[in-house]
Formats: sequence, C-alpha cells, structure tokens
Amino acid sequence: MDGQRSTLRRAIAALATGGLLLGGALAIGAPAAFATPSVTISSPENGQTVTNAVLTVEGTISGITGTASGTLALNGGTPAAVTISGSSFNASVDLAAGANSITVTITDNNQQTGSTSGTATVAVTLQTVPVVSVGTATVGGTTVSFAGTVSDTSITQATVIWDGSALKTIAVSGGAFSSFVAATDGTHTLAVSAANAAGSGTSASQSVTVGTASGTTSGSSGSSSSSSTSSSSSTSSSSSSTTSGATAASVGPAGGSLATADGTLTMTVPAGAIPAGATLTATTSATAPADAPALPGGAAAASPYVVLSGATPSQPLTATLKYDATALGGLPPQRLGVFADGAWHYLPTAVDAATGTVSADITAPGTIVVLANPAQLSDVPASYWAAASIATLLGAQVIAGYPDGTFQPDGNVTRAEFAKMLDLTLGVSTAASAAATATTAATAATATTAATATAATAATVTTPQTTFADVPATAWYAPYVTAAAGAGLMDGVSATAFAPDATMTREQVAVVLQRALKLSGGGALTFTDAASVDGWAQAGVAAAVAAGYMAGFPDGSFQPLAATTRSQAAQVLAAVIAHLAP
Repeated sequence: MDGQRSTLRRAIAALATGGLLLGGALAIGAPAAFATPSVTISSPENGQTVTNAVLTVEGTISGITGTASGTLALNGGTPAAVTISGSSFNASVDLAAGANSITVTITDNNQQTGSTSGTATVAVTLQTVPVVSVGTATVGGTTVSFAGTVSDTSITQATVIWDGSALKTIAVSGGAFSSFVAATDGTHTLAVSAANAAGSGTSASQSVTVGTASGTTSGSSGSSSSSSTSSSSSTSSSSSSTTSGATAASVGPAGGSLATADGTLTMTVPAGAIPAGATLTATTSATAPADAPALPGGAAAASPYVVLSGATPSQPLTATLKYDATALGGLPPQRLGVFADGAWHYLPTAVDAATGTVSADITAPGTIVVLANPAQLSDVPASYWAAASIATLLGAQVIAGYPDGTFQPDGNVTRAEFAKMLDLTLGVSTAASAAATATTAATAATATTAATATAATAATVTTPQTTFADVPATAWYAPYVTAAAGAGLMDGVSATAFAPDATMTREQVAVVLQRALKLSGGGALTFTDAASVDGWAQAGVAAAVAAGYMAGFPDGSFQPLAATTRSQAAQVLAAVIAHLAP
C-alpha cells in the first residue's frame, strides 16, 4: 500500500513540475493568449478614385504565429479568398461604379493556441465615363432651350455641341444642367458632352427645327396677312417680320416696345427717338459677327448676340437683356457686363439678379452681348469688404487677377494702371473716337440727364498736355494716358512728366472723380489732416466726399497722399459704374 502511495505522490509532483497544476487543480485545455494579426492595405489607398473597374488589392500582414488565411469582401458581399505569400497578400476585385468598400480579413490559425483574425478596410471610388442625357429641346422663336443630367455629380461643366461643333461651356450643378441656344431658322443638331478622368461622354444628338417649319412662327395665311399689314407702315410703334431667316423686331418714329422673339432683348423706345422714315431693328444670333474680335480676357457669352441695325437713335436707349446664369459657374451676377462690338467695349451695366436681367444704355446700332468673367480668385472671399466692387470691375473687364490665381487686393495702383482702369470704365478713348465719327455705343461717353453729367461731358474738356517725355509711344499704357489726359481727367505731375510708375494717391483719385462726373459742392474740409490736402485737390476731395464716393478713416484723417490700393480703386470705380448705369 505504501509503495502505491509513493508512486502516486511522484506522479502528482511530475504533473506539478510540468505546469499542469494551477492552484492545486489540473489545468486542462487552457490556451496561451497571443496577439491579433496586423493587416495593412497598401494599394489602393483609402479614399482613392480609380478609373479601372478591375482592381488589384495588395497589402502586408504581421503577427502570424501559425498558418495564415484570408478573405476579401466588396461592399459587404460574399468574401473571396486572397493569396498570401509570406507577409504579403493580394487579390483581384471587380469594382462597382461609384463608391466601394473593400475589407480584407486575415486569420492566424494556430493548432495549439486556437485562431484569431485582423481586418483592414479602405474606401475606393470607381469613376466611369460620364453618361450625359438631354431631354427634348423646346423651341420658342429663335431660342432653343434644353435641360439634362450627367451621371457623375462631381462634374461642374459641360460643352454644348451645336451642328457638330463646340458652341459654349455651361455649368453643371449636382449632375444637372440647363441652357439655351439662340439659333437661326432651319434644322440643327444638338448634343452635350462632359468629361472626367475616365473620359468624355456625349449625349445622343437630337434634331431641332427652328423657324416656320417648327411651328414657332406664324404659319396660317390669316395671321401672316395680319402681320404683313401691321409691318407695312414705317411709323408703326413696333412690328415683327422675318429677315434673312431670323425673326426680327422693329420700331419706328412713333416709338414703342422693341423686343426680340426669344425674349433676350426688351427696350422701350420713346416717340421721336427714331428719325422719320427710319426703323431700328433687333435680331439675335448664337454667334458673334464674322468680323468681331475675340472676346476679352477669357470671358464667356452669357446671352445670345443681339444685332441692332438701322437708324441711330436721337437719345440713349436702355437695353435690357436676359442672361444665362450658368455662364457664371456659381459666381455672383456682378461678374456680368454688357459689351458692344468693335473692340467689345464695356457699357456701364446694372444687374438685376431677381429678374435674371442686365441693363445698359446704347446710342447707336451694333452688336451687344452679355459677357461673364468666370475667373477664380483665391484671395478675395465673398466676405471681403470690397468683394462686390471687385466683382463689378471683373465683370466690366476693367481689372484682372494674376496668373497664380490671386487678385492681391492690397497692392498699390500706379498712375498708368489707374489711367487704364479709368479708360476701360468710362470708355474715354471710345468716346474720343465717337466724337470724331459720331458712331459709338458707349454710354459712359454720354450725358445721362441735364443735371447729371457723365464721362462724355468730361471728354469734351481738353488739355494741351497729351504727350509726356516719360510716356513712350510704344509703352502699353501710352494710349490710356493719352486718352485720360486728352479728356481732361488726369494731368501730368509737371509740364513734361506724367510719372506713370508713381502710385496713384487718394487726392488724385478724388480730383479725377470730380472731373469725370462733374461733381461740385462739399464745402470746407474738416479732416484732421485737411491742411495736408494740396490746394489744387481741395475742391476735388470735398466734392468726392460729399457725393459719397470717398470717405475718411476712423481716426478722422483723409490721408490725401496715401497710395490707392487695388481694392480701393475697385470700390471707387464700381461706384462710378453704378452712377452711369441706367
């Protein structure tokens, strides 16, 4: 018996020595703890956008103590096996269009200690060639309106294809777009294309008929006869006729409303504004005149081209035009301006965003169009104090940003630069040409009322000093300096010098405003530094301040000799435009 007890004691001791007894009890099947495998997906990267539907997924693993196995699940679907080689894995997957979620799971299979798994997930977007769809276009007069969608909602612009050629760029927002084309009579083809990194997609072409064949113009003999009767008199208040395949609207000496059939232009013509026996006719066109120069500074047409032909009115007429907001690309409507042909000179423009129209005064026949300046500026946020004024001058093509996408609003303006800004705002050089030829459409050179004189009145003020020793005839600013000096708006700093590279001071700006707008009044200056204002500038500063175009600083000073910044110049000239616009 004692021998058996001795043998049992030895067996228990052996078990304890082997680590199979814990707290006096046998430890049976308790696995040792070990780390979860670490999984890293190296390709594709999380958030990556790809253009190939078949994608290879690769990565690394660590912390494996046994045999590794793995699976890949796409968008929560059925897992598929991955190939593991050492500490690396890979698998191939067919992505769905749009957003995808890829999850890789690696399992460490250890026969002694059990198994555990680690996972990694990445999000990938498959960008496919956009699908563009356009609804059936509608025809109203000479305007073809259409709307459609783009499958890729990240796309922000599309191209209108008209009769097989790119016509214009339009904005896309949230995958949707709408626009119009001003067309001539006949049958045309319409399509829209859009592109992303995966390629370009184009909608199916559709045939569009404009004119009598489309039923949008009078087709019955009765209404045709009536139209013919009403248009037979040259003194009719207004009439509509078909000229050269396009619907034209006309007005005669009796005056009345002049409106194009597509609604682009509306104009009220007073009685007597058109000479006896003459008419003023308006038509619209999708394209600029063949002899017209290129549009300025990257501008985009935001309306059809309106062609005014016939008589020169005896007084300025206010033209109101509808604009296509998609040309703005989401930018404010102050970026719009009305321009007249020739050199596409700016006409001081009033913008009415509520009605989607702009207005400008015209004084002669010619072609006018609404242009948008879509330039992006990184340093002029919407909250900037002069943002609206800068937008107005950008719309007028008076100023521009720098190649790096900045505007540098705090940069100083030189006298040469201000001369150019003044010329482009007021049309000084255009007015001078008009005075010689009696043909112009620049309202900035026309007096608006008997009480309010504009740049045209200032343009009649002459000064003998139009050439300067420091303004070479070949300098970029020479024509602007000559125009400003010849119009009596800017003087030289001496009998022979203009100082084109000197900064434009605040008191100089005030004097220019007084001369250009024929400002008066204001009385004695009360600024703390009034004594610093040069004698020749006292009246100009007083008048500009009294009219609200300029103001002092919070400390009560005017700082007459301080340099004018780009943003300050924009604010002043935007106020001038508001004064001149109808």
